[in-house]
Amino acid sequence: KSLLSDARNEGYHALLAMPNAMSTSVFIRAGYTRIGELRRWVKVINFKDKLAKVIKNRSALKLFSKVFNFFSELFSLEMVWRVFYFFTKGCFIAKEMELKEINFDEYLKKAGALIKPPEYIEWRYYGMDNNDSRAFALTRNGLVVGLILYYAREQDLILQDIVLPKSPWKAKIMLAAFIYRARRAKMNSISVLFLGKGAMVGILKSFGFLRREGRSLCLYAFDQRFKNNFADKYKLDLFEGDLDL
Repeated sequence: KSLLSDARNEGYHALLAMPNAMSTSVFIRAGYTRIGELRRWVKVINFKDKLAKVIKNRSALKLFSKVFNFFSELFSLEMVWRVFYFFTKGCFIAKEMELKEINFDEYLKKAGALIKPPEYIEWRYYGMDNNDSRAFALTRNGLVVGLILYYAREQDLILQDIVLPKSPWKAKIMLAAFIYRARRAKMNSISVLFLGKGAMVGILKSFGFLRREGRSLCLYAFDQRFKNNFADKYKLDLFEGDLDL
């Protein structure tokens, strides 16, 4: 109640909370509304650490890791779209970019469907200290048409935001190129917290992402109009993926 009072006095429009199963009812009684469930989606790139829990022989572990890694890559659409990307390299370029290179307002408003508004993205990635986020962009003629914002935690990549290109096939090219870079960098996994039922669910599934644990997303809005327009206005579909679920 003290937090709600302080937030109201500071002029906040709303508060978001991601309580665990034990505390969700407490937030509901405090006036929060449950608006959905965040799910962690994980794509395992290197199965070695997973298999090491059950295979103790080093030679067998090395062999089975290669087999699992090969078939996980083969039986997803990742390979198909990677080949497509290589054939379109003259038109599209996927590359790492420094955040300071990207003018979110200028490029992204023109380029595609923003999951979060430019004002939020600029605050999140420019206005915070000790920010180790990076950007992976799909460009055409020097214009950013798709963007993945992420950071590395040891050998795992955490997706923070995705700005989808307008075209679904361009989105798949971008994700395939990103996964390929992660494989070359010998990363173990890619994960993201996702809320939504749109096209992104199909894309994640087709690229071999597995749906894992979930957590409620609750909203307390100080203005009823804000609450009614919340989902459409801010399109909060993707969240930072390092929540300890």
